[in-house]
Amino acid sequence: MDDPDVLEIWNLVFMQFNLKPDRSLEKLPAASVDTGMGFERLTSVLQDKRSNYDTDIFTPLFKAIGKDARVRPYEGKVGNEDTDKVDMAYRVLADHIRTLTFAIADGAVPSNDGRGYVLRRILRRAVRYAQDVLKMPAKSFSKLTHIVVQHMHMTFPEIKKKESYIVEILQDEETTFEKTLSRGLDYFSKTTDKLLAEGKKVVPGKLVFRLYETMGFPVDLTELMAEEKGMSIDMEGYHKCMQEHVEISKRRKKKDEFVFPAFESKETAALEDKGISPTEHHVYNEDDVDAVVKAIFDPESGSFVESTTQKNIFGIVLDKTSMYYESGGQIADEGLFKLDGSDNTFSIQDVQSAKGFIVHIGSSNKVILKIGSKVTVCVDYTRREKIARNHTGTHMVNWALRKVLGTEVDQAGSIVTEDYLRFDFSSKKGLNDQQIAEVEKLVQMKIEAGEAVDTQIVPLEEAKKIKALRAVFGETYPDPVRVVTVGCKISEVLKSPEESKWNEYSIELCGGTHVRNSSIIRKIVIISEEAKGKGIRRLIAQTDEKAMASYAEGEMYFKTLEETDDITQLTEEIKEAAIPATQKKELLDKLGKKKRDLIELEKIQMKECLESCIAALGKKDIEVIAIRDKNQTAPKLVKGITKKMKKKSFMLLCKNKADVSIAVCVCKEHLDKVGAKKWFDLAAAPVQAKGGGKGGNIAGKGTNVDGFEEAEASARAFLESIQL
Repeated sequence: MDDPDVLEIWNLVFMQFNLKPDRSLEKLPAASVDTGMGFERLTSVLQDKRSNYDTDIFTPLFKAIGKDARVRPYEGKVGNEDTDKVDMAYRVLADHIRTLTFAIADGAVPSNDGRGYVLRRILRRAVRYAQDVLKMPAKSFSKLTHIVVQHMHMTFPEIKKKESYIVEILQDEETTFEKTLSRGLDYFSKTTDKLLAEGKKVVPGKLVFRLYETMGFPVDLTELMAEEKGMSIDMEGYHKCMQEHVEISKRRKKKDEFVFPAFESKETAALEDKGISPTEHHVYNEDDVDAVVKAIFDPESGSFVESTTQKNIFGIVLDKTSMYYESGGQIADEGLFKLDGSDNTFSIQDVQSAKGFIVHIGSSNKVILKIGSKVTVCVDYTRREKIARNHTGTHMVNWALRKVLGTEVDQAGSIVTEDYLRFDFSSKKGLNDQQIAEVEKLVQMKIEAGEAVDTQIVPLEEAKKIKALRAVFGETYPDPVRVVTVGCKISEVLKSPEESKWNEYSIELCGGTHVRNSSIIRKIVIISEEAKGKGIRRLIAQTDEKAMASYAEGEMYFKTLEETDDITQLTEEIKEAAIPATQKKELLDKLGKKKRDLIELEKIQMKECLESCIAALGKKDIEVIAIRDKNQTAPKLVKGITKKMKKKSFMLLCKNKADVSIAVCVCKEHLDKVGAKKWFDLAAAPVQAKGGGKGGNIAGKGTNVDGFEEAEASARAFLESIQL
């Protein structure tokens, strides 16, 4: 039995072996010691408290929680003594607000996958305790951020800088969950009460999945709620429902979409058992490499085979390669293997890595590769150069964003392809038009300055000393690490890493491929900037030929704008067009102004046309009125005329660029002598118009503009044939 008076405050973990699937031990490349001291536990010893939660680390939080809670104060009860779960709820909120404050300050945000989902689960668990157990008002949990910041910011100044950002993220998450929280709690309560009444103590997997899928309840939260009622959940049934959901989602994808399975420990262990060494990587030499096939993986059978077959896709492991595998946001190289002594080739469409083994994924209609086959690895260097332009461009965008938005901006992910670069970053608000233009301008200035790109392998601890260094939160970097700079020599940076002058240059840790000089990029344009999630923005840009083509397309739209009056269609086209964001904004502004101008012109023209129509009718009882090229439609004018002129009959013919509109209006005094339909049909035939209406009011539209004069003549001839 554990003695509560014996407390571990420090531990050491000696890491020496890797446990393989067959339970055998494999020596690690380097033995290490992981050491960790419990801050809260050490505090409890220094302050002579039996519990971490009795120290002054937590008491300010409990006091703040108690102000909003509509239950008793914190009493330090645990286990069976805490019958109403109130003290547990206090501890959950205090613990979780600290976790979330520091995680979000470090760049993580709640989301639906990865580390983001861990944060979302933590937050939703806290919100449930706050409202269901402590009876706190909505959005009370996020307010606790201030208490954490108040007591910890002296040691961790970053949480003070990002306090408002953290609160905003938490409030958004609270609001989202609160919309379904009460409904989910009510559904859970009613359903489990019914199960207990029936003598059942297991919550069905379907119910657990429904709470997750439709009401946002993480499975561990549902499990906790079940335990509080003396129940358990059907985890196997839940996983079955989840698997069915995943399979349905997969079936919705394109049938021809193929994803090569990633190598797991089973595959890498099999390679090690065969005595195969990790692949030698010669990615930065930009030379073809002669290599030997060491292993062939067949994704259909899920096993290693002795040779490939034609047409099917295989994963090839070589002893060495010059191909870049997908990592750090950069997509993999493509290329081919030339078989020794043959002109035939094996095409490579993707490259992945697992535990140092580089897997080349491809196929061939002609070549059969075997274990021991000698090949020449040929990279598509033209494609790689395009990727390199975008990767160096990504670094420069990262630097420019920090210059424009401030140092609190953190990278939250990136994708670099041959066609575009995509950069995710933390920011409460999107870039305005001026900021987008400024980021683009700063990068373009660096490009035109022709700044050298420098790379150097540096010990990780030395690299971390560089004050201006940009690194990605959550990313694990090797030691030593590759540093990439644009515009400054790394050797000079390492001499004075703390100097602020290095903030004027892009300095990052990166293993990707880059151009040798910024001038090779030639041009950059930002295509879009939009929200990816709470507190995360996504920027997409293009470089070089793609950027120039997008810019040229944007310029063409300016010409189209001058020539067309179809504002609606052009607006939709421009909104969907992949053109620079600055051009798109200017075009949409000009379209908006042109639309307003056209509306104003239409009003003026309509007034003039109405006055002309009324004057034409004058003292006449019946008349044909023809209007040419005034961008008017006959039915609209009829309303204005009939308001002013009573007991009048008339036909309006309006000719525009693409159509002719006709409206016949015969007053009731003339209906016995003037056949409205006959009159309409005579004018409609030459312009191929169709129409309809009631009594003396008929309207329609035709597309044969060339028949307008004949339509007018026919209408006037009809007038001469009748007597009023």
